[in-house]
Amino acid sequence: MSNAADWHAEFNASNGQSPVYNCANRTEPFGSPTTAMAFLPDYDGDLTAENPSLTVEGRCFEKIEMNFKFTSDTTFEVDVTRRQQKHLLCTEAILFANTEI
Repeated sequence: MSNAADWHAEFNASNGQSPVYNCANRTEPFGSPTTAMAFLPDYDGDLTAENPSLTVEGRCFEKIEMNFKFTSDTTFEVDVTRRQQKHLLCTEAILFANTEI
């Protein structure tokens, strides 16, 4: 309960700006990686015509590079390149979502 109160106090002090959660801070205010909904991925960024590339660090790879390009007026491709593998036996999950449908 005190974690939630502290989180809301910080949120109100920041003029209501929602933080961008990542793997380092996503479990707050709820406490641990085993809390409800912790299985959902964190937000890393948008791929758009204005912002066609994104590089992130994954659990298994130091660099995951994504590049967006239109292939027609109604279709697009996202090329994903993984670099610098951290572990030999590791699983990386990437979720793509399209909000423009």
